[in-house]
Amino acid sequence: MLTLDDDNFADVADELYALGDASRVADAIARIGREAVGCDTAAVSIVTSGQRLQPAAGTSREAFRAVELQSALGEGPGRTAVRSCVPEGSDDLGAEDRWPMWSNAVAEMGLASSLAVPLHERGRVFAVLHLYSERPGAFDAGRVSLASLLARRSAVALAAVTRTEHLKRAVDSRTVIGQAEGILMERFGLDADTAFSVLRRYSQQGNLKLHDVAERVVRTRELPGLDLTAAAS
Repeated sequence: MLTLDDDNFADVADELYALGDASRVADAIARIGREAVGCDTAAVSIVTSGQRLQPAAGTSREAFRAVELQSALGEGPGRTAVRSCVPEGSDDLGAEDRWPMWSNAVAEMGLASSLAVPLHERGRVFAVLHLYSERPGAFDAGRVSLASLLARRSAVALAAVTRTEHLKRAVDSRTVIGQAEGILMERFGLDADTAFSVLRRYSQQGNLKLHDVAERVVRTRELPGLDLTAAAS
């Protein structure tokens, strides 16, 4: 096991960011967590609406399933860590009473102890590192400190890559919408504001995302099922 006196994590944020996308970064965090802390399996989840945990990476099927069960059952150390903003775990899942349904289910998979470490960005928990061991009491104070250090360093990279992906999707979406506006302007002699209004109105009437409407216009050069002349009036 690595020690806190080593400089092992000094460049981890840069190395993770260099992987280029959130999925690969999450995979690397789970793998590094398992190897550095010295446990049997690990996973990384993203916190979604309602504090649900969406598995993003895992070193085994059991690790993935343990995360999925927390959202399905509404309890577990990861969900508690999101609320408390500090690491949460159990030395003996077979006797754990804070999350009885989840603990029993995970113990039946052969896992005996667990640790969930929140990843923060600007005071908000946006992801969780989940660590599991097949033996009780696997996560002593030193391992908790080591996992927390990894979480702090890796959170920087995961948050940055996620923001970059969101920005790229936003730029791509804006580009498609601009192309669709241009097609409507050319076909119907509309100005830019009116062309955008047509797209937005079709989006509302069809209960479709604006980006999806724009993609359809770019692909087919029409808006099926809607009188564009009326929509533009």
